[in-house]
Amino acid sequence: MEYKIKEKTNTKIVFETRNDKSEIEEAKRKAYKELSNKVRVPGFRKGKAPYEIGAPFVGEGRLLEDAVDFLMRKDLEEVLEKENIDPASRPDVKLEKVDENGLVLTFTVEFLPEVDVEIPEKIEIKFDKSGIDKEVEKKLKDLQNTFTEIKPVEREVKEGDLVDVEYKIQNVKNADWKNVSVEVGKKQFVGDFDEQVVGKKAGDEFEVKSENMTVSVRIVAVKEKNVPEIDDNLAKDAGFESLEDMKKSIEEEALKNRKLQLEEEKGNEALSILADKLETDLPEKLINEETDSRIKDLENRYMKYGVRMEDILKSEGKTLDEFKEDVKKSVIKDIKKDLILRDIIKKQNIKVTDEEIKEEFERFLDGQNIDKKKARLSDDAKRVIEDQLLRNKAISFLKERAIIKEGDD
Repeated sequence: MEYKIKEKTNTKIVFETRNDKSEIEEAKRKAYKELSNKVRVPGFRKGKAPYEIGAPFVGEGRLLEDAVDFLMRKDLEEVLEKENIDPASRPDVKLEKVDENGLVLTFTVEFLPEVDVEIPEKIEIKFDKSGIDKEVEKKLKDLQNTFTEIKPVEREVKEGDLVDVEYKIQNVKNADWKNVSVEVGKKQFVGDFDEQVVGKKAGDEFEVKSENMTVSVRIVAVKEKNVPEIDDNLAKDAGFESLEDMKKSIEEEALKNRKLQLEEEKGNEALSILADKLETDLPEKLINEETDSRIKDLENRYMKYGVRMEDILKSEGKTLDEFKEDVKKSVIKDIKKDLILRDIIKKQNIKVTDEEIKEEFERFLDGQNIDKKKARLSDDAKRVIEDQLLRNKAISFLKERAIIKEGDD
């Protein structure tokens, strides 16, 4: 096999391979060896007929097709090894020419670039206090809900009521009736449930339809919520002198918790800061494939609950294209983070011992309540654990250099 590089960048290589007539013939013989056990040749047991006799029974077209597949894999593997390239996405291959005289293929392979990241001695992380008022508001709402009285009522359902229902998905084999409590108006159930349930009462039955299912619903009970005002009385019930005193206490606690969380996550925050600053070319195909994969996974999760992702996005005032762009930005940042961690692991000569891998594996088994005697640390599992431990050590390296800076100091 001969090859020549037609193009090479920081993230992509395009090369052409050529196999001569003798290589094609050798590959056809290897293909025949694999196929001969599936072909009956008169006068021979399966797999025992010589190539010259058995080949016509397999067919020239099938032999050539399998030979090309074999050479395609072989050429790709050899060139990538010689050029020291680890593909970041599935390589593309184009058949340029194949006949009795030779085979010509063109491969396009994307790979991750090498980066040289300068890690400062101190990485400043701003302690952001913005949005703390929303946290206080949410906590007040939680307290309001805690002191809310709920009592059964014998009347028609109104928005804001809690409704206990039994439901069963139609046309699902062996489906059982299940119970759920739903707050009307909060879109907590499938389809147009909220619209239909208003005006109904205990004992009523109806059907709710979503895009891919029909659900039978039976109202079991209607409950009314008596929600207290957020005022000094609520504060006193919660053990504070006044509403102002309660708000101040909640804000101080929220700021304390936010800072503790930031302290714990400052390694990852430092990594995020470095990723935002990193400028490098990235494999476009890898970005697009990962973006599409994440969106597809999310769509499938929504569909399990009978919800379309487009409807969720519409409620947020966002188009599918805008959402896809957001996901793409997230993918790009994640790839940059990975490149930075690789660079740190390499430069700092970070290693993981077999003992560390074993201990991490045993911690996983303990967490999953798996009998250690029945579990085996496979090579694949070992590689996954080793990679995660290396990343954790690189993040710890960044955490040591991260400092939290408050306000505008």
